[in-house]
Amino acid sequence: MAAALAALVAAPTGAAASFTGVAVAKDAKRKAVVVVSGRSVRTVRAGSRFARVRVGQRLGITAVRLPDGTYRGNGLRAWGAAKRTRFGAVVVKHAGRRLIVSAGGSVFALRVGGRSTSAAGGSGLSAGDRVDVRLKLSGSGAGSGDVKETGRAKLVQLEGIFLEQKGDGFDLAVVARGLVHVEVPEGAVLPDFEPGDQVSMLVLIGRDGTFTFIRGLDESEKPPAKKPRPKDGSESHGVLVEKDPYSVTVRTEDDTRIRCAVPAGMDLSLFRVGERVKLYCVSRENRDVLVKIHSNYGWVKADGTGELSVHGALTKGSGTVSVRREDGMSVSCSVPAGVDLAPFRAGEAVKLRCRLGPDGFVFAAMSSESASLNEDGVLELHISGLLQPRTGDAIAVRRPDGSLASCSAPADFDLSYFATGERVSLICRVDGGTNRLLQVITDRYRVGADGSVEVYHHGTVSAKTETSVTVTGSNGHALTCSVPAGTDLSAFAVGTTVKVHCHKLGGEFRLEYLKSEHAVIEIGR
Repeated sequence: MAAALAALVAAPTGAAASFTGVAVAKDAKRKAVVVVSGRSVRTVRAGSRFARVRVGQRLGITAVRLPDGTYRGNGLRAWGAAKRTRFGAVVVKHAGRRLIVSAGGSVFALRVGGRSTSAAGGSGLSAGDRVDVRLKLSGSGAGSGDVKETGRAKLVQLEGIFLEQKGDGFDLAVVARGLVHVEVPEGAVLPDFEPGDQVSMLVLIGRDGTFTFIRGLDESEKPPAKKPRPKDGSESHGVLVEKDPYSVTVRTEDDTRIRCAVPAGMDLSLFRVGERVKLYCVSRENRDVLVKIHSNYGWVKADGTGELSVHGALTKGSGTVSVRREDGMSVSCSVPAGVDLAPFRAGEAVKLRCRLGPDGFVFAAMSSESASLNEDGVLELHISGLLQPRTGDAIAVRRPDGSLASCSAPADFDLSYFATGERVSLICRVDGGTNRLLQVITDRYRVGADGSVEVYHHGTVSAKTETSVTVTGSNGHALTCSVPAGTDLSAFAVGTTVKVHCHKLGGEFRLEYLKSEHAVIEIGR
């Protein structure tokens, strides 16, 4: 197997990393743990630590990136359990409530929960669909996942056990009981796979859900080669082992200690001893001087510029805002006068961005599930609840706590797409103390204050012509969307189960996306 892997084309490699995340799956064959860090997914080869990791645990990880894009874990530390997490993935196979997805260099299974599993409101997910996964975690590990389709992928990474050559390709076992067939195009060179080998590869996903072999990926655990030292400076990756106002020191993978002098006034408060960092140093007067330091949470330059970006629980103070990172460290930024953070609740999960200035880190932007404030000072509210009857120019919802929230909408805003009492989300912009409606959203409709309308529908093709297609849902509702002349609808016979996405333009709905189990049509606006 080693010889076969050496022949594969390796993906670009990175360097050492330090990150935190939540374990969402385990692969006993590779002794690997799938970790969600922020919204990113990473595969960490845990080695002897594999047995001690449980799905649902929060982990602090130090690792080195391998040629196939996965990580070899040098240190894993657990500190409690997570209740939920969220990430993006690509569907490999869907059977009942079991969904097999690819993300972060791993293929793993999820149990689909009760929510709609597609943007069209149906459950017809198929290979190649991009999905947004909201995974609920129980005390004993992963629970059910609410999955929503967000688009299509053309390429996906597969990993599994090579079974046998068959017909025009070969069979691959992914996860337990998951079988996929991969076609090998004429003229392609297939590595010397043997039955039982653990293999990883890049494949092309056809519109009909077929997989076509592109190239193999190197799964060896050989650390990436060290970058050559530039003539005018150096880049070092490792664990920060010493930090004081005058110098910083990192320990690299080969246990070498790299020390750089710190210029006067350089703010290193963002970085803590024990985390993974990159140092960029230049030689000045026979000593190495730090010009930039970078971690997963931000960067700082010797010229006084810098930025931090962290996820965590929010704490608000007088003129300050703080976020507690997953590793337990709190990061604070000053808040300029006039910045309104009232929509953000203390204790809720937020993403905070700050920029370094002469007086330290200063607030730049923040977002949560309920609001977002960007660097231009634009505040948007995300309000969910049960739609109330319209009164004047206000569109209101009753939130789960019983309170009412409303946004002002244009007099001609078309609310007919929604029913009173239906659960909706309002996206509103705060303008001079007034909440002005931007969009009303459900799983089926997105209606904008600018008159834009998008509709997602799931059902069967009930009629089609050269210029239109009609889809009727299980509730009897029919949606007719126009299609450009010459569009080939031959793969969508009457009676075919489909998902459809259309947008309103010029008073009619026009097709943007039509998908069945075996075919896809995508039409740009």
